[in-house]
Amino acid sequence: MAEINPDRLESWKEIAAFVGRTERTAMRWANEGMPVQKRRGRVHASREAINQWLRSHPEEESESEIASPPTSKGQVRNKWVLIGTATSFTALVVGIVLMSYSRTIAQPALPSRVAFAEDGFAVFDGAEHKLWAYNFSKHLDKSVFARGESLENLVRVEDFRGDGDREVLVVAPLRAGPNPDDMFQVEVDFFSSRGRLLWSYIPQGSFQFGEHKLEGPWNVFDLYVSDENSKKTIWLSAVHYIWGNSFIAQLDPATGKADIRFVNTGIVYNLNELKTPSGTFLLAAGFNNEYDSGSLAIINERQPFAASPQTSGTRHKCVSCADGAPDYYFVFPRSEINQVEKVHEDPVRRTKVTGQGIEVFKYELRDVEGVETFYSLRTEPTIEPVSLRYGSDYDMLHRQLSAQKKLDHSLDACPERLHPKPIRMWTPTSGWTDVRLKPSRSSD
Repeated sequence: MAEINPDRLESWKEIAAFVGRTERTAMRWANEGMPVQKRRGRVHASREAINQWLRSHPEEESESEIASPPTSKGQVRNKWVLIGTATSFTALVVGIVLMSYSRTIAQPALPSRVAFAEDGFAVFDGAEHKLWAYNFSKHLDKSVFARGESLENLVRVEDFRGDGDREVLVVAPLRAGPNPDDMFQVEVDFFSSRGRLLWSYIPQGSFQFGEHKLEGPWNVFDLYVSDENSKKTIWLSAVHYIWGNSFIAQLDPATGKADIRFVNTGIVYNLNELKTPSGTFLLAAGFNNEYDSGSLAIINERQPFAASPQTSGTRHKCVSCADGAPDYYFVFPRSEINQVEKVHEDPVRRTKVTGQGIEVFKYELRDVEGVETFYSLRTEPTIEPVSLRYGSDYDMLHRQLSAQKKLDHSLDACPERLHPKPIRMWTPTSGWTDVRLKPSRSSD
């Protein structure tokens, strides 16, 4: 498989698609100084160089030219002066009324949703009017998201800059060619409300886990937009396409600049945020490869970097990562249904922040929603698990497995409810400790 240079654009078509304009406009901008290299009839350019040029050359607004009426050389009669004055006054009044109406009633059409097509997407306003469309220069392949993730789930349409406008953030899985074996890259593109591509980000990172070096390509599993002190930031979970190790990047909406803030030995499926009097914390929910079960990392967002706590000397320890650890790291036990059904992965797929704390949703059969265990964590005065309950689908499956003699006990006599397995909790000060919960029989 040919290696893809994610920064390189290799044709006028790709350059035009990157800047969101026609090839003719791209050629004109190149003549005006946009950095495009030409050699032997072929062209190529750097995404980063073009982005820098675009930031220093904001888009020119097109202005309508108003033709002035020819000036008469003859003498104007008085009645035409009066008629002209009255007409001008009427036009002025009508103009003021229309301007007032447009400012109070008519609002500019802003993006509301995105609909993907074969190799691009269209953007619609709240009234379902199509505003603009964009085509990628490479093949858009939804099968890259093998877990069945909808592309629309990784779209964010928001006022990222706090100026009343609304930008569009999309995640695009692209292949170099039409074949499933062609190498892919996942691209994050950020557009203005009118369809101008402002910046692109391709997740890139190289990490040494034990003796193994992990590089891209990286997939994108989740996005979270944080609004801290009226300034928005973008959090992104990037996952290695083979090993499942992941990192979390923080992106600046103004520039697209990315900083890697967390590395996890295992997939990070879901991002969320917890705000407390002691600080704002990022919640990274997923799976830990070494401990072989669902996990949750809780990281103070003021911390520059953290990595999941792993055993030194193993292939799970990130030896190339900077120093730093999460404030809390939890590993939740496998349920008996997960073990009986022999499903390898039982990840934490999502979290919910409530007034009472954090609700943790662990999928016992990986992708099967409903067969879940729910853990409740309190957040004050410290973060700690306090209770466990089960989904109704979990109980139904438990009864079926009991009837099939795959479980040797009834739901009422279930050992994991009478004596719940401990949750492993890690903190920088105490290391690993076991947290035991009180017995629970309740279902969701």
